[in-house]
Amino acid sequence: MKHAVLKLADEKVGVAAYSIASKSEISSDNVLGRALKKRLKLTEAKFEAINSADYLKSVAIIFSLGTLSLVALLFLGFSGLNMPLSLLILLAFSIIAAYPIYKRRYHTVFSLNSKEFKLWKGGNLAEGRWSDYTDVSIHISPQQETYIRLHHKEQTFDIPFSKVGLSRKEAYNAIKQILKKK
Repeated sequence: MKHAVLKLADEKVGVAAYSIASKSEISSDNVLGRALKKRLKLTEAKFEAINSADYLKSVAIIFSLGTLSLVALLFLGFSGLNMPLSLLILLAFSIIAAYPIYKRRYHTVFSLNSKEFKLWKGGNLAEGRWSDYTDVSIHISPQQETYIRLHHKEQTFDIPFSKVGLSRKEAYNAIKQILKKK
């Protein structure tokens, strides 16, 4: 890989890579590659995944409102509508228009480093410091969602790791190690 990165002669493409095993950094020998190498931050991990159930909720919201509009048009006397075609167009529009709603309301992003974590649920941000928590456990909610639960003296904080694409075992072990280090 080192040979391929160093041989990159294109001025419009910059590549920077970091090997976790050997802890060595390499970048392409151009302005972009050197700038990327300077900005390469390996102190934070960020996890996110599209949750299909929440995305379908967004599609259903748009589709339901559109269907109500079509029914209202029928009651107002617009009989020239081709209903199957209108519903098909509405479904396609719903799939496209649902993405911004999904990102604003449901999309979950989890970011962590050795000192703190951040959890975005839609536009809401929850932050915490690892030093504030003493223990970690796996919690399954009544809706069959799996969470990592951080414990403090009288409070808990749930991280919905199934919604951010994390493995249950790996996330639990990693957070347990972080809490032991503090």
